[in-house]
Amino acid sequence: MKRLISLLLISLLFTNCTHLILRTGYKVDKSDYKTCDVIIKKGTQIGDTTATKIGKINLTDSGLSLACNEKRAIDILKKEACALDADLILITKEYPPDIISSCYRCTAEFYKYGVTNEESQIQNDEQ
Repeated sequence: MKRLISLLLISLLFTNCTHLILRTGYKVDKSDYKTCDVIIKKGTQIGDTTATKIGKINLTDSGLSLACNEKRAIDILKKEACALDADLILITKEYPPDIISSCYRCTAEFYKYGVTNEESQIQNDEQ
């Protein structure tokens, strides 16, 4: 009986060890993930004539999270953006680890450029 409880607790510990992903306005399956070049910006406003918003994502703490640092969050954002064929990730809110959560949490929007040449003028923020 003790082994069963120990096994259950260990499996529970490792099931919630990453970000909780909340998507708005789109659906993506992990099988859609691919690699691409996508621009990442923080705290910038995008005009409606430059790009069209195609989705929004919120990465939060899933409760007992161990692998939820900023690098992993950026990896998730890139995979989601590539699956959507987005050209730009705009991080609108970010919360570093603190006393409430050990996770890096953020909200971001995905944008697709129109038929203009605006995308060549926008570059990544320095990391």
